[in-house]
Amino acid sequence: MPNNAHLQLAGARRRVTQVLSLVFMATVLGAPTPAASLAFPDDDLEGEDLEQLGPQRPTVEAAFSLESYAPGDVAHLVITDRAPKVSLEIRRVGPDSVRVRHNDVMPGVTVTSRRTIGAVRGRRIVSVRMGDWPSGLYFAQLNARGGRVGYAPFVLRPERLGEHSVAVVLPTQTWQAYNRRDDDGDGVGDTWYENPRHLTVRLGRPFLDRGTPSHFKYYDLPFLHWLAHSGRAADVISDRELNNTSGDVLAKAYSLIVFPGHHEYVTTHEYDAITRYRDLGGHLMFLSANNFFWRVDKSGSTITRIRSGATSAGRRRR
Repeated sequence: MPNNAHLQLAGARRRVTQVLSLVFMATVLGAPTPAASLAFPDDDLEGEDLEQLGPQRPTVEAAFSLESYAPGDVAHLVITDRAPKVSLEIRRVGPDSVRVRHNDVMPGVTVTSRRTIGAVRGRRIVSVRMGDWPSGLYFAQLNARGGRVGYAPFVLRPERLGEHSVAVVLPTQTWQAYNRRDDDGDGVGDTWYENPRHLTVRLGRPFLDRGTPSHFKYYDLPFLHWLAHSGRAADVISDRELNNTSGDVLAKAYSLIVFPGHHEYVTTHEYDAITRYRDLGGHLMFLSANNFFWRVDKSGSTITRIRSGATSAGRRRR
């Protein structure tokens, strides 16, 4: 296990790489980058990075059934917990200025008023209508007595691809691959990171850390803060959109596609679509490591890890 000095060095290198990449992105978009927009919300890489704080703090477990929605959609929020009185509000990640110090905190600005949904008893589905909000990463925040807080993130995609010339793709499949939640109660997290023989991961399940995706505050949050505070608009999409479109459609819609986080697990369709987009002259930006590193097959609400190297998978298919 790496010590704190190694974590701090790795974190410093990652932040330098991200800053240089963001400066380059600003150049591509042709607008000046305010110096303040390059400030990251947290730089305290300490031993807490190795801890799972969420299970130790009171939570309300919940997750949306899909990775992404469009404005006007009615989403199903599945609450798998018990509480006599629960409130719900929707928040957007990015425009806030919160300094995050723990792995189990999702900051965001409120886009809906808080409403009481009443009691939950093990499993309850709540319908949530998506508003006409800017494309981005959002989450439902659930509160209950005793300081209980839970987050259920989702991507709000644009009504149609190409509303802006730049797309930002969030690694929703990889988030679930990193999710060490023990769904079947056998004492081992249901992911290959806990059991190498467990090759199938279910999408649409609650995350640990009170609902915050693993590594979120280091891998994803800094870029989302920068994007919102820089004043630049982009279409924010997920793996679901890449699985449902083609490289030709992407090439017509976007001049640049940005992968800000660890986009490690992709399907052959995603690989083919992005390769086609590139071959048609589209620009790609990767701000982290291990992108398109493993192939997964998607079937319904599950992904199955196949083998290392989505590139090999794509060539074999053709």
